[in-house]
Amino acid sequence: MIVSLCIVAKDEQKHLPNLIKSINDQDFDKKNIEVVFSIAPSKDNTYQIATDFKESYQDKYYSIKILENEKVRQAPGLNKAIKAATGDLIIRVDAHSVLPTNFVKYNVRGIEEGESIVGGRQKAVCENDSIWSKFLYQIDSSSFGGGIAAFRKETTEKKYVNSLVNGGYKREVFEKIGYFNEKLIRSEDNEFCYRARTNGYKIAYYEDIYSDYYVRSTLRGLLKQKYGNGLWVLYTSKIMTPKIFSLYHFIPFLFTLAVIFTALFPLILLTGIPTIFGFLPMIAFYGAYFLFLLVNIIGEIIKTKNFLMIFSFPFYFLIHLVYGIGSIVGLFKRK
Repeated sequence: MIVSLCIVAKDEQKHLPNLIKSINDQDFDKKNIEVVFSIAPSKDNTYQIATDFKESYQDKYYSIKILENEKVRQAPGLNKAIKAATGDLIIRVDAHSVLPTNFVKYNVRGIEEGESIVGGRQKAVCENDSIWSKFLYQIDSSSFGGGIAAFRKETTEKKYVNSLVNGGYKREVFEKIGYFNEKLIRSEDNEFCYRARTNGYKIAYYEDIYSDYYVRSTLRGLLKQKYGNGLWVLYTSKIMTPKIFSLYHFIPFLFTLAVIFTALFPLILLTGIPTIFGFLPMIAFYGAYFLFLLVNIIGEIIKTKNFLMIFSFPFYFLIHLVYGIGSIVGLFKRK
């Protein structure tokens, strides 16, 4: 079986060498591995790193291809790589990822067992060893910060899920349902998996298939990511269907609406209602929110022994609020 690893990259000088090393370390016959890069115009040495890899290792692999992603965005880059790939199994690989040595082998095993779409967990790792980076990593990798998607959680058994990251697809899946939606800047994975499910495909999650990904090491980068995620969840739901996403994707949106509502509710004081009643919704809302947040933080401290998490209250609040603001913007974004 020929396996094509499709990688979209832009300004990935920092992470691409680690990904390439992990590809070189695969315990699967490299003569059966094809690596396809789809590289957008970059300000750093991303293209040169891919070129050096091809020049040094092209004789060891089935094929190494480097394509130019003129449209820059993720979905067009993925589609270009997939169309150029010749493998029986096509695996999307994020440029921020690092793959364990058995990654390709276990994806192949899933396909050989009869599955058409396979994948597993995505594990968060720190970009560096600084206290600040580890602090942000802990927040983003927790259920209250990064979400409860199946691909983020450990499990002990194979199961079927709604979506995957770094998924492996039999070629026939693309031939039957088409490619990633190029109208979307984000959430293209969720939309594609939704189409696959509605066309009768099951998405198999294996406990021993996983990849590492680097958490943003700056608060600005993390908030920018959350804002974009929120925007494209609501925008995609509006122009297509909310069935693409799980309920938890919409919780920050509802949270932000509650923040706005409870802030404006005291204005009913102008109608003559006593002051205390105007602030009751705010007291109840923030009381419940910070209680749930406190339970989560205590659980994280017990699990990780990282007592700095006691200072994470305002950062969780910011993440949820910014994600929700992005969702509101997405709701009103023009088609």
